[in-house]
Amino acid sequence: MQNPDGRLRHNYTQVFVPLILLALLIALSFWGYLLFHSVAEIFSIVIAFGIYFVSWNTREYTDGDHFSFLGIGLAVVGAVDMLHILAYEGMGVFPAYTSNLPTQLWIIARSYEAASLLIFPLLVARRINFRIVIPLLLAAGVVPVSLTFFRQFPDCFVPGQGLTLFKIISEYIIIAVLASAITFLLKKKSTFDGETLRLMILALSATILGELAFTLYINVYGISNMAGHFLKVLSFYFIYRATIERNLRRPFSFFFTELKRQQEVLSKSEKRYRLLYENSPASIYTWRYHEGDLFLDGCNSTASTETGGRANGLIGERAQTLYHHYPDVRASLEEAQKTGSVVSKEIEHPDFRLDTPAKEGFPAELLISPITDKLVLMHIRDITARVEAEQLRSDIESITRHDLKSPLNGIVMTIQLLQQDPDIQERYGRELELMADAGDKMQEMINRSLALYQIEKGTYNLKPRPLSIRPMLEHIRHHLSYISEQQDIDLLFESSEEQESSQNIRIFGEETLCFFLLMNLIKNAVEASPPGERVRISYGISREPGCAGRVEISVQNSGVIPESIQPVFGKKPAPSQKERGNGLGVYSARLMTEVQGGSFSWTSGEPEGTRITICLPAP
Repeated sequence: MQNPDGRLRHNYTQVFVPLILLALLIALSFWGYLLFHSVAEIFSIVIAFGIYFVSWNTREYTDGDHFSFLGIGLAVVGAVDMLHILAYEGMGVFPAYTSNLPTQLWIIARSYEAASLLIFPLLVARRINFRIVIPLLLAAGVVPVSLTFFRQFPDCFVPGQGLTLFKIISEYIIIAVLASAITFLLKKKSTFDGETLRLMILALSATILGELAFTLYINVYGISNMAGHFLKVLSFYFIYRATIERNLRRPFSFFFTELKRQQEVLSKSEKRYRLLYENSPASIYTWRYHEGDLFLDGCNSTASTETGGRANGLIGERAQTLYHHYPDVRASLEEAQKTGSVVSKEIEHPDFRLDTPAKEGFPAELLISPITDKLVLMHIRDITARVEAEQLRSDIESITRHDLKSPLNGIVMTIQLLQQDPDIQERYGRELELMADAGDKMQEMINRSLALYQIEKGTYNLKPRPLSIRPMLEHIRHHLSYISEQQDIDLLFESSEEQESSQNIRIFGEETLCFFLLMNLIKNAVEASPPGERVRISYGISREPGCAGRVEISVQNSGVIPESIQPVFGKKPAPSQKERGNGLGVYSARLMTEVQGGSFSWTSGEPEGTRITICLPAP
């Protein structure tokens, strides 16, 4: 608790020091106005540079760069005020100039000071790039000062007449800026302790009154000019008290104010986190790292409700125990803790509702987020319903594909029998040919769909053999000729090998899969190209690392894949994605490439367009 006598002495000091300063200045004014003016200005200059040195050398210990910015601004003001002293009438330093020069320098210094005090509260708790800011601040001071010495700055004082309209208007603008600075300070009052805020408002108020006084004088030695300098001294005294004294003589008050502010921010953040944690629809478990192992530290209300309260009884258990039969879950937790990165995967998770959770599990979507090096959050979402629905859909699609083949085979065989009848062939030959072609294509679609399903399930029985690439590409050109002609697209097939060698390039794969995957890629490229463009299909024996000695086939078009699609390009499209261009063709091409031991890659961007490259084994 502060000593009452000490507090009383402090209050007396606050009152009497400004009075003593004013008394000394008044005494000096009787000795000589020029001496009074010089001492008053030097007083403010010393404080300005003092604030700069203190704020600059303590910037690492503050939460923002507001005091450092103010210090730099006041240092520039102090430098201009020094020129103002030297240029003052009677000093004789710049004899070629009239009283207009010090008045111009005064307006520049006060404008700069007002701008610095206006920006000061806006930078609270913010960091700025001083490498950019300092040159800008210096330029903002040097340029107008240079204009005054080159006689390019507007006149502010005419000897024998007094202040110009420009000077008076400038003073009122400065007053408006200072009033705005008070408003900004009040909006940021929670970031300052009460005494600092009060002193800064007193400083700004004294400056405003001083500027009002400086709109009235007609003589640089007049009473209004003197009153304005008195108020300027008071203003810088209050700024000194608010910055140097408060931050050096009373550092604990300053730091406790900052600490209190940070605690309030932390408290609000903690409340938001707690609400998100407890009200999350997903089960969240907290794991703590201790002595080389992870221990269950807590869970949210959703986890407690979904496990019938059993999760609370597991708090304190080791991950090694709870996930003894689930090494993938344990490994994911350890990966997140050790690497500090988020781990997301779908995985089997034990059911904590059961008496023996380690032996029963359910499909879950895990999102493991490290909070600190000792704390990990694990979000668990039960996806059993989704997995069952996907399995049901897959089973129905498989049954449907299989059941479609039998009646379709009957239709195709009937068409073939009708084509063998000369009379029917003569009358309906063209129609039967179209029907047979449609039947063949439908069989191809069903076979391709069944193959894709089996590839996804890992049950596809691959039957590779050596295949010549050139005839296959010519066959695809024939299939796509109608589409390419309709869209005015030129299909260019080129080989990196010599003409004779290109005819002998072969791949080791399954003909149906290779045909379908190349057909999909080239057809997509044609559809994605603007009219009049070219789709380039290149093939040859690769010499690139990772594909050396294999057959590399690339399909390039001028279109660019939209940025919104690029993250999922080549991946399985969502079941709800029904529109054209849903990515199923590229996805199936990637699967058909990989199941044959090949690789799939792509690039897309301006100006090259999109290039998809597959690498398949050679025989």
